[in-house]
Amino acid sequence: MFAWLETELKSMDADLAAPKTNEYGRADKAAEWALLARMYLNAGVYTGTNHYTDAITYSSKVINAGYAPVSDYRWLMRADNNLNSSEFIFTINYDGQKTQGYGGNYVF
Repeated sequence: MFAWLETELKSMDADLAAPKTNEYGRADKAAEWALLARMYLNAGVYTGTNHYTDAITYSSKVINAGYAPVSDYRWLMRADNNLNSSEFIFTINYDGQKTQGYGGNYVF
């Protein structure tokens, strides 16, 4: 499973938008890199072989793409969080105009 997912993620690189250029809520290369970094960080558990160098490589790509924590944590919880382009890599869109429902209100 690890090898298959790694291959799939790497194969989509050419089709994804550059970091921070896609519309809000759509995955870009930074999302792919972040997933790969997480996989590689835990590869020792999944495969028995550590991939720490790969984890550093893909984490660095995300960091160098311009993602960084916002200065005030409360800004992450506002209705206009689509304007926060510095921290969000993976998003789930919730707004009163296009995405309506109660899914984001419950913790399971």
